[in-house]
Amino acid sequence: MQEQIRRVSRLRKLLLSVFPGLEAALDLTKKGPLLAVGRVARPAAARRLGEARLAHWLEARGVYGAKKLAGRVVAAAKAQRHELPAAETKATLVSEIASEVLRTKERIDAL
Repeated sequence: MQEQIRRVSRLRKLLLSVFPGLEAALDLTKKGPLLAVGRVARPAAARRLGEARLAHWLEARGVYGAKKLAGRVVAAAKAQRHELPAAETKATLVSEIASEVLRTKERIDAL
């Protein structure tokens, strides 16, 4: 459990440096937000994908409240217009850590 807490903290810190609005808008201990972060870790990616396509993608993965979650993600993306330094590299790390947290969460929930 301590390692999982460290992963989530690392994820929050990295996401804060790339997409601060999204970090503030989501609870990164739940499946839906983790999937969303793994898919769109940069504001430009969220704006480009759009609310409808993100909601469809989340629904296909069984996320409860996918439309509402997609709306929050895209709203946060629209509020942030500037790309922060090294955003692309950090976004890749955010996606990888989100996937790790999600896999670990699924293993813990299965116990």
